[in-house]
Amino acid sequence: EVFATMLFTVEYLLRVWSAPEENSNFARSDFGRRLVYVLTDPYALVDLVSLLPFYLERFAFRSLHLPLLGWIRILRIFHLLALSSLADTLGGFLMAIRSNLGTMMVVSTYLGMATWMSCATLYYYFERDNPLMLICPACADVDDPDSCEPGFQASSCYNRMDSIPSAMYFCLVNLFGEFPLSERHRSASRCVCVFVALVGQVLMGLPCGILGGIFRDHAQATLQKEEQAEEMKTPQT
Repeated sequence: EVFATMLFTVEYLLRVWSAPEENSNFARSDFGRRLVYVLTDPYALVDLVSLLPFYLERFAFRSLHLPLLGWIRILRIFHLLALSSLADTLGGFLMAIRSNLGTMMVVSTYLGMATWMSCATLYYYFERDNPLMLICPACADVDDPDSCEPGFQASSCYNRMDSIPSAMYFCLVNLFGEFPLSERHRSASRCVCVFVALVGQVLMGLPCGILGGIFRDHAQATLQKEEQAEEMKTPQT
């Protein structure tokens, strides 16, 4: 680990030192060009963040243990991507994601909110009169209305699904894969639970599908450009 860190450090410092040759238009002085490179280049930021924990743990905070910084070193894998032949493809793919980010966010948000509201409404419709959904915060047993002192039951107990906003909370918990009240649901609501579980998987896979489509379009566009470049190089007879 020490050898690899030192190797990465030397390579990082050399790139910072030579940065003025590539960033001559961003600042007047060499120091300013190096600073611009360190603060704006994505791979330089990744290298800096991944190298800092090693030196912080050994020099600045030797008496303190910083276990939470160890995972940051995994960011070095992005540096390896920069050195590989996939760097140009990855950069173009990220640019394609950036150009389609608005559409992806709008579609995902719309479908997620529509599913969330619809399932919460069904929960409210089927469970608003279910006595098993009562909760009594002021009683000895919050799930047992009979444990309340006389006169407190009516004022302290309420149904967990007494409104759509209240049902939205439990629906959101279900969308994340947790079903704490499944044993108290009525049969119709259990069907909704199954539907929520399936839709939750679909919603999680939706961004992946959109990213797959973006990658396919980017790959096709890149292939067409390469074919056109080859045709231009080929001498016409």
